[in-house]
Amino acid sequence: MILNFIVFVPIMASVVTLLLPMRYFKLIRSLSLFVAIALFILSLLLWVFVIDSTSSKFQLFFCYFFRTSLNINWTLALDGLAFPFILLTTFIFPLCFLSVWKKVKKLKAFIVCLFILEFTILGAFLTYDLLFFFFFFEGTLFPMFFLIGVWGSGFNRLLASYYFFFYTAVGSIAFFFSVTLVYLNMGGTSISLLNFFKFHNEFLEFSIFFGILLSFLVKLPMFPFHVWLPEAHVQAPTEGSVILASLLLKLGGYGIIRILLGPFKNCVEFIFPVIAVCCSCGVVYCAMSAFVQIDLKKLIAYASISHMNFILIGLFSLNIFGIQGGIFMMLGHGLVSSLLFFLVGFFYDRHRSRNMLYFGGIAYPMPLFSSFFFMGSLANISFPLTCNFVGEFLLCLGIMEKSMFLCVFLLFFSTIGVGYTFFLFNGFIFSNIKQNYIVRYKDLTRLEFNTVCLLTVSIMWFGVFPSKILFLSELVVRQTLLI
Repeated sequence: MILNFIVFVPIMASVVTLLLPMRYFKLIRSLSLFVAIALFILSLLLWVFVIDSTSSKFQLFFCYFFRTSLNINWTLALDGLAFPFILLTTFIFPLCFLSVWKKVKKLKAFIVCLFILEFTILGAFLTYDLLFFFFFFEGTLFPMFFLIGVWGSGFNRLLASYYFFFYTAVGSIAFFFSVTLVYLNMGGTSISLLNFFKFHNEFLEFSIFFGILLSFLVKLPMFPFHVWLPEAHVQAPTEGSVILASLLLKLGGYGIIRILLGPFKNCVEFIFPVIAVCCSCGVVYCAMSAFVQIDLKKLIAYASISHMNFILIGLFSLNIFGIQGGIFMMLGHGLVSSLLFFLVGFFYDRHRSRNMLYFGGIAYPMPLFSSFFFMGSLANISFPLTCNFVGEFLLCLGIMEKSMFLCVFLLFFSTIGVGYTFFLFNGFIFSNIKQNYIVRYKDLTRLEFNTVCLLTVSIMWFGVFPSKILFLSELVVRQTLLI
């Protein structure tokens, strides 16, 4: 029952929020933060008392059999693969609710959208049924659509929300087609059926595989399906950008590991050259595009696409180093991108602009902001002792087992990331102060400091102690490779 509690508490909190009159806005904000923190504390208690890193089996499992002939069951499962993403989800949402303490228009609707997002994301990570995974996976579309379209900060927010909706909807059609094929041929939609079903028809196997894969590639996103992401990041509010980068993109990578890598190894091996070429182009193209950006958010968005394409190659390498590196890099990227987007959001709240050409010399009037921005920049280039370094190192080992040339190629062009990161940092933090904005420079408030401090400590802690996460998923990944 504890898994049902984790999944349904956010949706129950959203109902309570809707029922409370708006004049109790302080109670609404406090309630939302309390629920989010309670879920995070619960996930920590599970880590301490329930999760066993020496077992590849499900730590918690719940299945409710509907009394129908459809053979579709409500199944939730928690193991070492799902738990790190549950921990990341329950850690990020309290920070988002904490930032809502500043004035937000249509506060109730905003908090309800965040709760629905948390409900769908937690459900996607915990469900062990393809049909319900599809519902949760695509259910993230609607609250994020409204977050971008209603609370976005740019003139093109409606266009960005429609971009996000269109690309995700196209992927969802292919996903639903594959789920239908699974049900018609296997008599059910449980993910366990995929793991033990022997495909005797190659056309059927590849049809199911490509339908599911297309949806995940759009969500990651892989080049050339990345067009929607920079616009969505630029137009979304700070909380929307944080959730989009740290959690929604990870649903694609998690789905590939959970659903595709085990039962569709032949398909993965077959399509690896295409994935490698597209992702390599994505790493190079997005790194070069980031170099010429003047909008802080768009620069971080292109860096995110580059990282996610790197992760995808590691996942498709089908070895323990590549998959473990992909998992750890996804978690690290979730923390680092959240830190950078929060900082950019705090800066935008002060100046209503993210154009780097307007600002300079931030280090002098805003030393706290500059220090955290420096830590985020180091983590973004995978500097040692940060969590991204561990993930990128394991990814390189995994890709090296597959292709030495591909690994050297990616490492060479990843140096572009170092270039644009420090080009940004030097021009934005240490150049001449622009006098037009000097009177408006104001360092981080206590609330903002607490938010970014928690993220920075997490980035450093997982960089120094990566085994805390790696041991959780290792046995599950090894079992996946053996299926």
